[in-house]
Amino acid sequence: VLRDVPSIPLEVLQSPDKDHSRTTLFPSLDYKGLYHVIVQLVDCVPLVQFGAHALGSNILQTLACLVPFLEHEYMDTLPYIAASSLALFPTSLQDGILELLCYHLLPFTIIASSDYDSQNYANMSIPAVIMMVFQYAENPAHHAHLLECIMSLKRNIIKDLLCVIGHGTADARRPAVELLFHYWPSLNPMIQERRSTSIRHAGWKPLVCQRENCVSTVNNEAVKLCMDHSLSIGTGEHPPPLYVCQSCADQIHRENGTENLVNVLLPLQQVALVCENKNCQSINKKATVTCFSIECSSYNGNRPIRYCIQCYNLRHKGKQGSDHVVHGEVPNPWTMDPETQSYMVEAIVSLLQEARPFCENDTQVTIDRYNRAGVLEKDDSMEFLALEERQLLSRYGIWLLKGLCTPTDDTPVETLGRLLSVLFQWFHYTACLPDDHSGNALERLKTEVCKPVVVNKN
Repeated sequence: VLRDVPSIPLEVLQSPDKDHSRTTLFPSLDYKGLYHVIVQLVDCVPLVQFGAHALGSNILQTLACLVPFLEHEYMDTLPYIAASSLALFPTSLQDGILELLCYHLLPFTIIASSDYDSQNYANMSIPAVIMMVFQYAENPAHHAHLLECIMSLKRNIIKDLLCVIGHGTADARRPAVELLFHYWPSLNPMIQERRSTSIRHAGWKPLVCQRENCVSTVNNEAVKLCMDHSLSIGTGEHPPPLYVCQSCADQIHRENGTENLVNVLLPLQQVALVCENKNCQSINKKATVTCFSIECSSYNGNRPIRYCIQCYNLRHKGKQGSDHVVHGEVPNPWTMDPETQSYMVEAIVSLLQEARPFCENDTQVTIDRYNRAGVLEKDDSMEFLALEERQLLSRYGIWLLKGLCTPTDDTPVETLGRLLSVLFQWFHYTACLPDDHSGNALERLKTEVCKPVVVNKN
């Protein structure tokens, strides 16, 4: 079918307002019926005793191929469906599921520059998608890949991360808060601790060129997105669009022009602490903003670039760069909207409560939380983080409390009281610590961070 429509511009595929003009390009077939059948098949994969991998792989392939034919009413549900398959499909398909999410679904369903951005199903389901990937994906590189993909498409991702930390499961909370501190390093006042947590999430690699008979044999990282369906169909095994290396992109350019080629972002290799603008003339070169736009990333080898506040203002003054997806520092909770502020408070409370030793009633409480999140059946086995790891995880709550939650005249009294209450509980939970690495780290935290927090709040 796609052979009759060689290419669809990226903006047409992304825009819900152009659904009618786009879908009328294709023959009148029952694409919605196929969508409903595939959704039902996703739930059937765990029941298959033989060939579950092959069935799951074909389902993922079909979902990717369906994207151009669906209206956004259905297309926007695909990221959640793909993420939920992590709980149902064999673990051998996790790479394929993340590839489907990051290269074939999210780039066409999340539109940061549109008024539709905050209302569509895809954006509203992002916290659930993040939580399911963090919960079930075993490779930490998958966590970083998903988050960088979403950061390149959606503003205010901090709100979604705080939602996962505050209301998600324990297994999802840990990578969520570690990635929050990795991509926003100013949150952590302990430079050595921050470096140790950052290394864990710096491993995802870009796609290799998908073009059959790739002309490059050495450096074949995919750096261009080709929207010409006739080329992707010719590969035989990859659904459209086609991701190609620079050498293949140059060849396509010579043969077909550049109108169907779009740059893609490469991984953020490290989160720079100083401005990456080579011509930076600022006195204060501290990097505070990360820009994920293709235009700005072109100055940094097609990787997201970190700016100081002066360089950011110069590159994005007026209408220039108004459509860029940028992420600045985490604001003071008391200046956030009520919903985001509640997520921040719940995130701090959940992190500090990680230091609590398990007692008899905790198992049922945790099971209830997993069931509310929709990621655990009653007969599933429970595996909890070791107490030492959980107590170290509670440090992030202290750093958020110390770095962001200095009370002001506008601070709600009930919110301040709750934060103080959970802080005193944390002191109680960590009153008796072993003389080891985790115990010494927490004791040092009490003297260097917690006492100033209590003094400020009094």
